[in-house]
Amino acid sequence: MTERPVIEKEWIYKEHPCFVVSNPLGYRCGYVGVSPSSFFYGVHYDDVMEYGVCPDDRDLTFSDYAFTDKGFFPEYWFIGFDCGHFGDRLDLEAAKIYYKDEPDVIKQIERYKKASDRVSFNDCTLEYNVETCNKLIDMIIKKEKNESANPKSEQAVSR
Repeated sequence: MTERPVIEKEWIYKEHPCFVVSNPLGYRCGYVGVSPSSFFYGVHYDDVMEYGVCPDDRDLTFSDYAFTDKGFFPEYWFIGFDCGHFGDRLDLEAAKIYYKDEPDVIKQIERYKKASDRVSFNDCTLEYNVETCNKLIDMIIKKEKNESANPKSEQAVSR
């Protein structure tokens, strides 16, 4: 089985690198990058949420350096979320396209399809993930403006 997700979209939003990936299980994750000068560089996602930076309907679930095969912006610290929770609609059709040459992944996708259709109520489309990443950047920028006079708290930095 593929160990790495497929990058569906990469873009720069307000000078922040962003990307959305599709995983072999059919769910997406969104990531936004912050530079070393950012208040949130090196901050664990739980602490980022403690600062009030979190999209309304999605918890943060990732904070680390980039991990893609492309070496996509390795100097940035990435903060992200996933759409692989109960109630999130898996995009199994997209996963079938991305992983069409991997029969084990396709078999797994088929097993998940019936369950996903029965319990899903949140559409986690590519567009939704892009919008949520952009909102996350807007929240980071707003919070950094408020915190710019304060040095980083050692308690918040958990690298």
